[in-house]
Amino acid sequence: HAVPVDSLRSPAYTSRHGTSASIMDYARFNYIAQPEDGVTQFLPQMGEYDKWAIKWGYTWFGDMPAEEKEKILHEWTVERANDPKYFYGRQGNSADPRSQSEALGDNNMEAGRLGLANLAKITKNMTDWIQVKGEGFYDLDELYSQILLQWRRYMRHVVKNVGGVFETPKTYDQEGVVYESVPAHQQREAMAFLAEHAFADPPEWMLNAEILDRINQDGVVEDIRQRQVSVLNSLTDPGRIARLIEYDHRGQKSYSPNEFMDDLRGAIWTELDEDVEISVYRRNLQRSWVKRLEYLMTEDIQVSFWAGPIHIGQSDMRSMAREQLKTVYAEVRQSVTSARDRSTKAHLNDIKSQIELILNPD
Repeated sequence: HAVPVDSLRSPAYTSRHGTSASIMDYARFNYIAQPEDGVTQFLPQMGEYDKWAIKWGYTWFGDMPAEEKEKILHEWTVERANDPKYFYGRQGNSADPRSQSEALGDNNMEAGRLGLANLAKITKNMTDWIQVKGEGFYDLDELYSQILLQWRRYMRHVVKNVGGVFETPKTYDQEGVVYESVPAHQQREAMAFLAEHAFADPPEWMLNAEILDRINQDGVVEDIRQRQVSVLNSLTDPGRIARLIEYDHRGQKSYSPNEFMDDLRGAIWTELDEDVEISVYRRNLQRSWVKRLEYLMTEDIQVSFWAGPIHIGQSDMRSMAREQLKTVYAEVRQSVTSARDRSTKAHLNDIKSQIELILNPD
């Protein structure tokens, strides 16, 4: 998170600094740079953090008393505390979007947008770049699978901003707090990105017939369903929603859980406002949304959380899920009569029946 996105598009910066402040960021390659940028250095290298960490850990102080050494080392740490190049993100922190492997740049959304642009360029040219006469399509299948895996990484990087909490270790002599919610505007930006790139119909590059007709017999629709639902389930993880509830009531100007639920509903159900045909991909996603909200509304189970178990059925999640299902139910009832095609009409009628059963199981 220490390197501005624009810097990773600079030939001069990347040649001098590589892709991140530390080789241990696992920033394996520069997916942000575009072909027209002229960047030639795409790999990580020893960074400012690494050199400082070596100095901190291996400076020879001779026979200096331990207390004095500790004081000097602490002073060095405090001097760099506000410089993002020297930030250390605790491994295993599931809430801080700054602590992510294989993530580049200081803005996950802009970095993801540029990364997706590169995936589109790659798929457009991939068959020409790798074809070998007399060879089958194993390599094409493998590379396309890796491209979809990279798409998932970009989505994961963005999801972590929603319900995110910055964790900045401090001592009593340092100003500021240790924990603070990711700014609301940043969370809204993340939701807008996911609405466009995770939940909309898959882009043309993902449905490249030149590739799919050679490697996939009949699993495209299901494969995309699984990938989109994976993002949806991660975004609606109870621990994430619990953090939204928590910081909404801590007095911080945070992204509220109700706004989050409204934004998610808006991203999943745009066709109800537009009265248009709902594609097979979106129908699958909408059914999955109903099932996920049913889980949040009806399950009275404990799930693991940073501070301990969460009782879903004893939190605001149940009432929020019920409200969202009721809202969609009312909108579907209005839309089903004007549905323009058979598949959309059948889908909306089925959604209406599913929600009725959830809201009135008896």
